[in-house]
Amino acid sequence: MPSILRGPFTESDCPAGRSDGCIRPNVQRCSSAEVARRSSKSPGASWFRRAALAAVVLFTLYFAVQGGEYGTTDILRQRSRMSDYRRAIDSLRQAVDSLEALTNALETDRVLQERIAREEFGMIRDGEILYRLVDPLEAGDDRGPTVGNDRQ
Repeated sequence: MPSILRGPFTESDCPAGRSDGCIRPNVQRCSSAEVARRSSKSPGASWFRRAALAAVVLFTLYFAVQGGEYGTTDILRQRSRMSDYRRAIDSLRQAVDSLEALTNALETDRVLQERIAREEFGMIRDGEILYRLVDPLEAGDDRGPTVGNDRQ
Protein backbone atom coordinates (compact mmCIF):
# COMPACT_ATOMS: atom_id res chain seq x y z
CA MET A 1 0.00 0.00 0.00
CA PRO A 2 1.65 3.25 -1.13
CA SER A 3 1.90 6.05 1.35
CA ILE A 4 3.14 9.63 1.50
CA LEU A 5 5.03 11.08 4.41
CA ARG A 6 3.68 14.38 5.63
CA GLY A 7 3.53 16.51 8.70
CA PRO A 8 5.12 19.43 10.45
CA PHE A 9 8.66 19.37 11.70
CA THR A 10 9.14 19.63 15.47
CA GLU A 11 12.09 19.79 17.85
CA SER A 12 10.58 17.06 19.95
CA ASP A 13 11.41 14.56 17.24
CA CYS A 14 15.14 15.00 17.84
CA PRO A 15 16.89 12.04 19.39
CA ALA A 16 17.68 12.36 23.05
CA GLY A 17 21.00 13.85 23.86
CA ARG A 18 21.19 16.15 20.84
CA SER A 19 21.25 19.78 21.78
CA ASP A 20 22.15 21.34 18.43
CA GLY A 21 18.55 22.20 17.57
CA CYS A 22 17.89 19.16 15.46
CA ILE A 23 14.49 19.21 13.82
CA ARG A 24 12.97 15.99 12.53
CA PRO A 25 9.82 15.57 10.59
CA ASN A 26 6.70 14.50 12.35
CA VAL A 27 5.81 11.65 10.00
CA GLN A 28 2.22 10.70 9.30
CA ARG A 29 1.13 8.09 6.85
CA CYS A 30 -1.49 8.84 4.15
CA SER A 31 -3.69 6.25 2.49
CA SER A 32 -3.61 5.72 -1.25
CA ALA A 33 -7.13 7.20 -1.54
CA GLU A 34 -5.91 10.44 0.04
CA VAL A 35 -2.92 10.48 -2.30
CA ALA A 36 -5.22 10.04 -5.33
CA ARG A 37 -7.53 12.79 -4.04
CA ARG A 38 -4.64 15.20 -3.61
CA SER A 39 -3.16 14.51 -7.05
CA SER A 40 -6.53 14.92 -8.79
CA LYS A 41 -7.40 18.04 -6.86
CA SER A 42 -7.36 20.30 -9.96
CA PRO A 43 -7.27 18.40 -13.25
CA GLY A 44 -7.43 21.70 -15.20
CA ALA A 45 -4.13 22.83 -13.69
CA SER A 46 -2.39 19.68 -14.92
CA TRP A 47 -3.75 20.17 -18.44
CA PHE A 48 -2.75 23.84 -18.36
CA ARG A 49 0.76 22.94 -17.23
CA ARG A 50 1.15 20.47 -20.07
CA ALA A 51 -0.16 22.97 -22.61
CA ALA A 52 2.15 25.70 -21.28
CA LEU A 53 5.13 23.33 -21.41
CA ALA A 54 4.26 22.32 -24.98
CA ALA A 55 3.95 25.99 -25.96
CA VAL A 56 7.33 26.79 -24.43
CA VAL A 57 8.95 23.83 -26.20
CA LEU A 58 7.37 24.79 -29.54
CA PHE A 59 8.43 28.42 -29.14
CA THR A 60 11.96 27.33 -28.29
CA LEU A 61 12.13 25.11 -31.37
CA TYR A 62 10.71 27.87 -33.57
CA PHE A 63 13.19 30.38 -32.19
CA ALA A 64 16.06 27.93 -32.68
CA VAL A 65 15.13 27.54 -36.37
CA GLN A 66 13.76 30.98 -37.28
CA GLY A 67 14.85 33.31 -34.53
CA GLY A 68 17.86 35.40 -33.97
CA GLU A 69 19.53 37.88 -36.22
CA TYR A 70 19.94 35.42 -39.09
CA GLY A 71 17.10 32.90 -39.15
CA THR A 72 16.71 30.11 -41.65
CA THR A 73 14.70 32.19 -44.13
CA ASP A 74 17.28 34.99 -43.95
CA ILE A 75 20.08 32.55 -44.67
CA LEU A 76 18.20 31.04 -47.62
CA ARG A 77 17.45 34.51 -48.99
CA GLN A 78 21.11 35.51 -48.64
CA ARG A 79 22.26 32.34 -50.42
CA SER A 80 19.89 33.10 -53.28
CA ARG A 81 21.16 36.67 -53.55
CA MET A 82 24.75 35.44 -53.42
CA SER A 83 24.19 33.07 -56.34
CA ASP A 84 22.53 35.94 -58.29
CA TYR A 85 25.53 38.16 -57.59
CA ARG A 86 27.94 35.42 -58.68
CA ARG A 87 26.09 35.03 -61.98
CA ALA A 88 26.17 38.81 -62.50
CA ILE A 89 29.90 38.91 -61.70
CA ASP A 90 30.58 36.09 -64.19
CA SER A 91 28.71 37.88 -66.97
CA LEU A 92 30.52 41.14 -66.19
CA ARG A 93 33.87 39.35 -66.27
CA GLN A 94 33.03 37.99 -69.72
CA ALA A 95 32.09 41.50 -70.88
CA VAL A 96 35.34 42.93 -69.51
CA ASP A 97 37.36 40.16 -71.16
CA SER A 98 35.73 40.79 -74.54
CA LEU A 99 36.30 44.55 -74.21
CA GLU A 100 39.95 43.96 -73.32
CA ALA A 101 40.30 41.73 -76.40
CA LEU A 102 38.70 44.43 -78.57
CA THR A 103 41.01 47.09 -77.08
CA ASN A 104 44.03 44.91 -77.76
CA ALA A 105 42.87 44.31 -81.33
CA LEU A 106 42.29 48.04 -81.91
CA GLU A 107 45.81 48.81 -80.69
CA THR A 108 47.62 46.11 -82.68
CA ASP A 109 45.55 44.97 -85.70
CA ARG A 110 46.19 47.27 -88.72
CA VAL A 111 43.38 45.78 -90.82
CA LEU A 112 40.84 46.45 -88.07
CA GLN A 113 42.15 49.98 -87.65
CA GLU A 114 41.76 50.67 -91.38
CA ARG A 115 38.27 49.21 -91.51
CA ILE A 116 37.10 51.38 -88.60
CA ALA A 117 38.77 54.47 -90.10
CA ARG A 118 36.93 53.89 -93.41
CA GLU A 119 33.52 52.97 -91.92
CA GLU A 120 33.31 55.33 -88.99
CA PHE A 121 35.31 58.34 -90.16
CA GLY A 122 35.00 58.10 -93.97
CA MET A 123 38.78 58.15 -94.50
CA ILE A 124 40.36 57.07 -97.80
CA ARG A 125 43.86 56.14 -98.92
CA ASP A 126 45.95 58.29 -101.21
CA GLY A 127 44.89 57.82 -104.80
CA GLU A 128 41.40 56.53 -103.98
CA ILE A 129 38.25 58.36 -105.05
CA LEU A 130 35.35 58.65 -102.64
CA TYR A 131 31.84 58.36 -104.05
CA ARG A 132 29.02 59.46 -101.76
CA LEU A 133 25.46 58.64 -102.57
CA VAL A 134 23.15 61.07 -100.85
CA ASP A 135 19.41 60.74 -100.57
CA PRO A 136 17.78 63.99 -101.73
CA LEU A 137 15.48 64.06 -98.72
CA GLU A 138 18.48 63.87 -96.37
CA ALA A 139 20.33 66.56 -98.30
CA GLY A 140 17.64 69.14 -97.64
CA ASP A 141 15.98 69.06 -101.08
CA ASP A 142 12.33 69.05 -100.16
CA ARG A 143 11.00 68.84 -103.74
CA GLY A 144 11.58 65.11 -103.89
CA PRO A 145 12.96 63.01 -106.77
CA THR A 146 12.64 64.37 -110.29
CA VAL A 147 12.50 62.62 -113.68
CA GLY A 148 13.91 63.98 -116.89
CA ASN A 149 13.65 67.71 -117.60
CA ASP A 150 10.77 68.38 -115.21
CA ARG A 151 13.03 70.47 -112.99
CA GLN A 152 12.01 74.05 -112.55
